[in-house]
Amino acid sequence: MQEKSVVKRPRLLRGRTHPAGQARRLEAGDAAADSRCDAKRDALVRFVRLLVLTQGTLSDEEFAAIRGAGYTDEQLVDISLTLAVITFTNVFNRINDTTLDFPAAA
Repeated sequence: MQEKSVVKRPRLLRGRTHPAGQARRLEAGDAAADSRCDAKRDALVRFVRLLVLTQGTLSDEEFAAIRGAGYTDEQLVDISLTLAVITFTNVFNRINDTTLDFPAAA
């Protein structure tokens, strides 16, 4: 019997921050929740951009800003690990000149 591959999405993408959850809220007309989600998502984008640009060296104020946006320590660990895995995979594939096994983006 062949085992099924199960891919779990990070906790960060579950529930309210996942696009499907956002779509359900929009269908329900929850504009206030959507604007809070946008602010939280914007804080995430700023945080990830800072992690990349500063190679992980953040000021206390920058760290307080992402915490103030509503992210927990567990979520920040997940975000940091996701960024680390992406970076590692990119470097590994460049070093090994990995052949892509999926079609190029249009």
